[in-house]
Amino acid sequence: MKMLIATSALALVAAACSQESSEMPADYAEPVESSTDRPEMDVETAEIATMTEAEAELPVTISMTIDNIDADAGKVYIALQSREDFAKNAGNFTKVVEGDAERKDVMIEDVTPGTYAVAVFQDTDGNGELTMKNMRPSEPYGFSGDVEGRPTFANAMIELGEDMETRITLKG
Repeated sequence: MKMLIATSALALVAAACSQESSEMPADYAEPVESSTDRPEMDVETAEIATMTEAEAELPVTISMTIDNIDADAGKVYIALQSREDFAKNAGNFTKVVEGDAERKDVMIEDVTPGTYAVAVFQDTDGNGELTMKNMRPSEPYGFSGDVEGRPTFANAMIELGEDMETRITLKG
């Protein structure tokens, strides 16, 4: 696209020169058509194309419905995790909501587009961490994606490129 903008700018300079005088500067060379058969693009179209590319990097929102919450049994912790952070028992949670209903609708806004997994648990013992017993969660938990059995990033991941909705059902 930069080449097209430069070619268009060169054409504008050439047009301005031709209005001042009928002679082109000695070092002026006509733009050469490339063999890629690109459509010509004026400056306004190039600006619109650039804005569209920039909009692709705008933050997005993920809306989720969390089901099977044990009402009034503890807060619900929601973590939006990258591959490196996945399934770690860490204290960095994206959002914490009251577990006061069997179903909660939650939004996480201003998320940079990318690949993530959503991990959720209900803190029924009130310690602020997912409690484990015999290497298994002893509190209700769930993930985005299609997780059956042991969770992996590959089966829990979601691709965020635009606003999206997902549903997570707590187990355990």
